[in-house]
Amino acid sequence: MGRLWAALAPSEHRLLCCPAGVPAAAPSPSRSLPSPRLAGRLDRWCRWALGSTLVFNLLDALLTLAIVSAGLAIEANPLMAELLARGPVLFVGAKLALVSAAVVVLWRYRTRRLARLGAGLSFTAYAAIMLVHTQSIAALGAWLR
Repeated sequence: MGRLWAALAPSEHRLLCCPAGVPAAAPSPSRSLPSPRLAGRLDRWCRWALGSTLVFNLLDALLTLAIVSAGLAIEANPLMAELLARGPVLFVGAKLALVSAAVVVLWRYRTRRLARLGAGLSFTAYAAIMLVHTQSIAALGAWLR
């Protein structure tokens, strides 16, 4: 296809891309690309949100191990509870791998609104989990005394 494309005149390119007699559509204003400055800000924000999600995920895994081992709580996620029952290394490995894979996908598509929304939601969810863990840390501190 590349050689054929190169052999055609530019006026013939449109004929292959658009049905006969239908002019090529102009880009929609709502689909316009953000300015380079805004794109840079969105990129930095997405990097921050996804990086924080990875850190929160690691802290969540370690705190969950400590609190469940102390008998102060149980793992609420049935899949993770099963993995935790099989061993802490499998639990932490699977948790880190699953969330890291999701972060990679969100980072890959970070220029799309849905991916940026996903980055924001994942950050918010893990921030809420960290708030819950603050109570768990207090309970763990009391248990250690």
